[in-house]
Amino acid sequence: MTSPVERNQGGPEPAEVSFRRFFRAERDGLLQMCWAVTLDRELARDVAQETMTRAWSSWGELSAEGSRPAAWCRTVALNLIRSHWRRLRTERSTPPPAIAPVELAVGDMDLIRALHRLSDRQREAVVLHHLVDLPVHEVAEAMGISASSVKEHLQRGRAQLERRLAPERVSTEEVGP
Repeated sequence: MTSPVERNQGGPEPAEVSFRRFFRAERDGLLQMCWAVTLDRELARDVAQETMTRAWSSWGELSAEGSRPAAWCRTVALNLIRSHWRRLRTERSTPPPAIAPVELAVGDMDLIRALHRLSDRQREAVVLHHLVDLPVHEVAEAMGISASSVKEHLQRGRAQLERRLAPERVSTEEVGP
């Protein structure tokens, strides 16, 4: 079986070439995931850049057959984000940074605000599963928790999002004739 980093000619591809191909394929999705979790454009860029720098440093191992470099990058990025938030909490004793101004539609801003109000773990699970479109077992791997814990975070996160995003319902009994 041929390694994912081997050329069509059958020989191994140089590490720099295979990493560049990986980087081009994964950078935008990684940046989007980081932004959706952090809600901070600059922090997302910094985390994505540091993650890819670490991936390049470990590329010999990550490019081996059977390895999953994209999953490794998601896990590293989430760990970097958590470390950043821990430092902030220690330094300022405040929650994660506020929503950064971005160009979004009104409905998107409502979703972003609602995501910001979720716990860190719920937001990570919702973003990875629904926005990055990962199956539960890959979300669990990225977050370093069990699949059942991911399901619990998803259930609670979706319930909170539904409460925050659902338009107020007025029953016909309340309206009257």
